[in-house]
Amino acid sequence: SYGAALARRYSWFDADRVRVLPFGAAPADFAVADRHRPAAPLIDFDDGNLYHVYTGRGGPDMREALTVLFRALRKYRTTHPAEAARLRFHFIGTGYAPPPLGEDTVRPVAEAEGVADMVREHRYRVPYFDALYYLRRAQAIMAIGSNDPSYSASKIFPCLLARRPLLLIFHEESLVLKLAEQLGAGIPFAFSAAPNLDAVAERVHAGWFAGGGYTRPARLDERAFAPHTAAAMTAALAEVFEAAVAATHC
Repeated sequence: SYGAALARRYSWFDADRVRVLPFGAAPADFAVADRHRPAAPLIDFDDGNLYHVYTGRGGPDMREALTVLFRALRKYRTTHPAEAARLRFHFIGTGYAPPPLGEDTVRPVAEAEGVADMVREHRYRVPYFDALYYLRRAQAIMAIGSNDPSYSASKIFPCLLARRPLLLIFHEESLVLKLAEQLGAGIPFAFSAAPNLDAVAERVHAGWFAGGGYTRPARLDERAFAPHTAAAMTAALAEVFEAAVAATHC
């Protein structure tokens, strides 16, 4: 939506001349991540619990998606108490402010839904390879979306390449859901307005928790994913420069 948004703000701006290139994903990064260990790990993956991990920003615009997740978790703890007792949920790097500033935006939603004891929020940013370390070693990965339909999470590509069970909760008009369908990746759930959050939470409970979605092998269509790699995005950027040079010499 960048080109259209700029055209609305600036009458001289030509949206037809915009080429949007999202962040590409580098599979080679995970070879480094597999040898990496954070200096002070936030999670003990060997303690016998099953960890769901989210890396990326939080914020008030994600309250709907988080409500769906935690409401489904609350029901799962009621219907399957023994299985739920081993689940832990870590949200890493949710804020932008440096220590000791900032405030939590995930835990308050977990508290409102009665599952705060299962949730940890580490709001300060961590180094890139630390984030990959947590994604790679998680039992499952969470990708949480905004209530803004145009929000497209750049962090989705590392989540896919980590090759862990992937839970996607995004606005029904989000491009992330369309991408997940194209790539055959993750288990997606769509929400719209607040009145349908209960219904979506029921589906998450049935499909992800009670249905064992968080234990299923990760899926990814490698051929469909190829255009989203860092190499492909670099080639696309080079094409933009070539076209600009050609236009200059016309």
